Amino acid sequence: MKSVARAAAILAVALSIGGAGNAAMGAAPPAQAAPAASAKLPGQPNVILIKTDDQVYDDPAKMSQFMPNLVAFMAERGVTYTNSYVASPSCCQSRAVTFVGRYGHNGGVISQGLGDVLDTRGSIPAYLNNRGYRTGLFGKYLNLVNNPPEFDEYVTIAGSCTREVPSEYCLGAPGVPAWYYNFVANYPTGEQVKILGDAATGTNYNTTWIAAQADAFLDSALADPADTPFYLDYNPTAPHTHDGRIAYTMVEPPYRSLAVPGCTRPPVETDRSDKPAFVRAYPMTQDSGWMTICPVAQRTLKTIDDWFGTVVSRLSAAGELDNTVIIFTSDNGLNNGEHGLLKKFVAYEPSVRVPLMIAYPGVFAPGTTTASYAATAKVSNVDLLPTILDLTGIAVDPALPLIDGKSLVTQPQGHRVILSEYWFDRGYAPMKPAPYPTWASIFDGRFKFIVTYSDRLGRTPVTQELYDRTTDPGELKNLIPLKFGTTSPRYNVPDWIRRLNVQRKCVGSTCL
Repeated sequence: MKSVARAAAILAVALSIGGAGNAAMGAAPPAQAAPAASAKLPGQPNVILIKTDDQVYDDPAKMSQFMPNLVAFMAERGVTYTNSYVASPSCCQSRAVTFVGRYGHNGGVISQGLGDVLDTRGSIPAYLNNRGYRTGLFGKYLNLVNNPPEFDEYVTIAGSCTREVPSEYCLGAPGVPAWYYNFVANYPTGEQVKILGDAATGTNYNTTWIAAQADAFLDSALADPADTPFYLDYNPTAPHTHDGRIAYTMVEPPYRSLAVPGCTRPPVETDRSDKPAFVRAYPMTQDSGWMTICPVAQRTLKTIDDWFGTVVSRLSAAGELDNTVIIFTSDNGLNNGEHGLLKKFVAYEPSVRVPLMIAYPGVFAPGTTTASYAATAKVSNVDLLPTILDLTGIAVDPALPLIDGKSLVTQPQGHRVILSEYWFDRGYAPMKPAPYPTWASIFDGRFKFIVTYSDRLGRTPVTQELYDRTTDPGELKNLIPLKFGTTSPRYNVPDWIRRLNVQRKCVGSTCL
């Protein structure tokens, strides 16, 4: 009954303040009203947010083979979303969206090197800090930003390479692979410590090293006599691909031979004439993705799953499990050879679709309203901030920029359309055989419409694509002419263009 009461209290407060997301639909975003001063939850739950790096979406049955603790926990106590997407399939851009609940076209972080322009006043840690939470981040923050504002405590990591040697694959010491056993730890004091590990023994393995920093924070928070609510943001590097000998240097020693489901070989598209030129520039088949990268990535996730199991045990032993919101997701997905591609940065499903699981008794749990929508709701990482605000009873500050996302507490059905965007990143201009251009897409639950642009800011459209994901889940057949603006006798191309352009400019409640 306590869980039911908690759910009722959360929903009542969320509705009384209009929800932390923007529920109204209109031509112009309305001002966000502040709630009554008396609107406060009877308790403040802890929040744990886990963001992996480049993890593709897998159905729970498959995922349970390499993340059994997480999948079993969420099946018993949480909600697992089927249609979860990112607003931009690139690390820095996506993580910025998660923090502030605003699309890149509003938040301004449109490339990997622009993390420092993010206005963090309305971020998750800022809101929680202002409500008295103890906040800590461990692992990756934003690319090239190693000292995150708004967090009380942090240990961030950066690669062993410098701006002068920017390659992710460089070696910082003879024979020591970068990132997983060779990285730099950054502390609030400004101190930087180079961490060198041993791939043979697993000493200072990136995932477990970061987990140890998070554990110290968690243990201290759980032992706090003042019972201060906490926000723990855990960001391992895994399963992001780094180093040359990935099967050896990326996976923790006990799991290098772990049996995993792997990936099936993507269909070979002998005719990609219906795809943009940059896609056609890549080889038709990229077997290293599904044969090598995919199983290695799954093995790296087993270490994260081990850590997750210990976190649940710690929370349970401290009597805090029922008072903790747990969110698991990834910053973006990855192509493992689909359409001949091995990177993210594209609108196709493997890049933009990610896992999302949320657990909190009475609200995000089996049998709840949110669970009833989990298989059909279209949700995005832009929704995490407003969802957390509603769960913690924190009102949106009307003096801050409008939030684009929707609270999944008060709007469990999610979005009418999913918007994803990407801007040509100058840092990847040398990418061969072709760099990834600017594009934008919307997905209505069945059809996905994509427009690619010739300029960085997306002012000159050149190609268009439309896929029926119900009959063509692999997005193999473009249903409309590739040249932008060319009409189709069967599909209303002008309307798709109009709908996309509206979302590319949306702010607050105009974001559908």
